[in-house]
Amino acid sequence: MNQAFAVEFELEGPVILDRGINLSGLLARRIADAGDPDPLPKVPLLTIEGIFAGSDVFILGPVVDYHVAYVRSLRPTAMEHDLALRDKRGRPMPQITLRGELKNLLDSRTATAAAALVAFGTGDLAEVTRILAGLDSIGAKRSGGFGCVTDLRITPIDHPHAGFADRAVAPMRPVPVEVWRRMNLPPQPLRQRVARLPRWAAAPEPCVSPRSWAMDLNAFERELLG
Repeated sequence: MNQAFAVEFELEGPVILDRGINLSGLLARRIADAGDPDPLPKVPLLTIEGIFAGSDVFILGPVVDYHVAYVRSLRPTAMEHDLALRDKRGRPMPQITLRGELKNLLDSRTATAAAALVAFGTGDLAEVTRILAGLDSIGAKRSGGFGCVTDLRITPIDHPHAGFADRAVAPMRPVPVEVWRRMNLPPQPLRQRVARLPRWAAAPEPCVSPRSWAMDLNAFERELLG
């Protein structure tokens, strides 16, 4: 039986979400980490035309952003060094040059000091709870101590479009326009977004999508209580 729910991730310290996380992708990663080579059929969320009812992960409450600089190693075996030193538009990238063809790229990510993250979905609540049990980190650069999760709460809610849209029917994840229309939700601006998993194998398509990945406390309470 499908049940709408909200997930709260309590954090200890900053988190890096600058490339975005979707709840369905997080569940798939957890299933894969447990040893399943084909995790997508096991993701316990409702689907409509292959789109999971799992929202993006939103930062809850007031936040402070800052940049985290780090050195990313670029080895010739993975990428030709001449190509590695330019971005997709052909512009030179900041670099630290080592001996010979071994190059390191000085890169940065955006970290956020936030107390909690939230996400929403519709699916098998017991199975979602089982898969997320023991989650100790979320986001990028987890090995560096970012995104440490200290507590996780999953709350059943009464919500007609949980995982796809909020109560004001604004999108909470990339949803292809045809799927959005099928749910009889009102028109929203369209963008080219990747909406399907695995993201690295899917092409961008016309989607409605969130404009912001921050949620204030009042908005979160409205999502919980209706």
